[in-house]
Order: sequence, then C-alpha cells, then structure tokens
Amino acid sequence: QVQVAARYDGTLAGVGLQASLSYTGSGVVGSSIAGAQTNRGQSIFGAGLQATYMGFSVGGRLETGTFNGGNNLSPRGQKQSSVWSLGAAYATGPYAGGLHYIAASTNGATTNTAQRFDTGVGFGARWDYAPGARVFLEGVVGTAKEAGVNLSLDATAPAGSTRAVNATAVIIGNSFRW
Repeated sequence: QVQVAARYDGTLAGVGLQASLSYTGSGVVGSSIAGAQTNRGQSIFGAGLQATYMGFSVGGRLETGTFNGGNNLSPRGQKQSSVWSLGAAYATGPYAGGLHYIAASTNGATTNTAQRFDTGVGFGARWDYAPGARVFLEGVVGTAKEAGVNLSLDATAPAGSTRAVNATAVIIGNSFRW
C-alpha cells in the first residue's frame, strides 16, 4: 500500500485556510482457490478544505475511488465508493459549538451488487468553565441501508429483505486536564 498526502496551512486576507490532497493505492489481492472472490487494489483520491474567520470554521472533505468503506478492499465488478462530509463550528472565549453531516456510498456486502448508503448528522457544544475543566454535550443521528441486506441482524426477517439500521446517541460529560 502506498499513501501520499499534501497539506497547506496559511492565511489569505485574514481568513485561515487549510487544504489537503491525498492518494492511497494498493496492489491487487487475489486467491489461488478456484471460484474465490477477487478484489481490486485500492485507488482512493481525497481532498479537503477548511476556512476559519473570527471564530467561525467551515469545511468539508471528499474521498472517492476503489475501496469499500474505511480502508477495505472492493470486489471486482463493484461500483466506486464516495464518502463526503461538511461541517461548521463557532468558538469564542470558553464556548464552542458545531455540527457536521456525512454521507457515504460504498460497496457494502461483498455478495451484493447494490450500493450501501450511510448518512449521519452530528453536533457538539462545550463550555470551559475553569482552567482545565470542561463540560460538553455531543450527539449523533445516523442510518445505514443496503438493498437486499438485513443490516439489523433481525433473525425473523425474510431472506433477501432490506433492513436498515438507525442509531442515535447523546453524550453529556465533564473532562479535567492537568
């Protein structure tokens, strides 16, 4: 596997900018077993951009190419995958808050030719109420769906049925740093 990346950090007319480009590639993984699935090597292109001004930050990232979510290999004959996210945040003094959206279209189950779709929205807020002490609130809502696949692991679902997974989480916490 080969990975290369470049990043720019700078300021333009008072706006902080961060830009990144990346590429991940790998060889082909095959099998000598007759009839075994053959995967394609990875070929993932990524790009991101973030701008910051007076406490506000806005940014996003896109990764697209031959992969099956995360750093997994894609079977031959499957479509390319794409994962993208957008986010915004604001920080001033001891307060900060933000939200983001992420969407992914990946190969999903290796026995299925349908794409898997994952989407999610996350939010967070924090208050630094004393030096080294912080209270925070974080949350996420997401869903995953793939045609003909039971992602819920519902044993009573008929074979080949589509069962999406939905998730919601909220975290309230306090952290200390010294």
